[in-house]
Amino acid sequence: MSEENKLGRPTKYDPNYHDKKVVGFCLLGLTDEQMAGIFEIAVSTFYEWKLAYPDFSEAIKKGKEEADVKVAASLFKRATGHKEKRTIPIKLRTTVNGEGSTERVELIEVEDYFPPDTGAQIFWLKNRNPQMWRDKKEIDLNDASTITGVTLIDDDDENETSE
Repeated sequence: MSEENKLGRPTKYDPNYHDKKVVGFCLLGLTDEQMAGIFEIAVSTFYEWKLAYPDFSEAIKKGKEEADVKVAASLFKRATGHKEKRTIPIKLRTTVNGEGSTERVELIEVEDYFPPDTGAQIFWLKNRNPQMWRDKKEIDLNDASTITGVTLIDDDDENETSE
């Protein structure tokens, strides 16, 4: 705030707190409205902070971009299928000459396969190239070049009667 404008309540904005917190909230997928609620400010105040404090606005942009990249990468993995390795503990019990037993834990590595998911593929394609993949196709009936491979019923009737 400027020095000459000291009227009204002082701002709750703290660059050392809010700029760092807002990045994390964006990574959690929170909306501007939800973040304003967490900060206990009005949504209009949140928007004013975005305009008045460039570092705050940049932190929001950075957090949202990083979240979008993570979701896009996850969606891509889901759409194309992938393998994941993980280590699991297995308890082994051994008995010597029928007497006494010992138990030990052994770690083994397993590989899980996640096949491609058609729902994720459809979502990806429709959003990456909507002109080509969307369900709704718009055809201009006045443009003959957009109508290909179509035979009108009336055309067939005329051909039959003229033969």
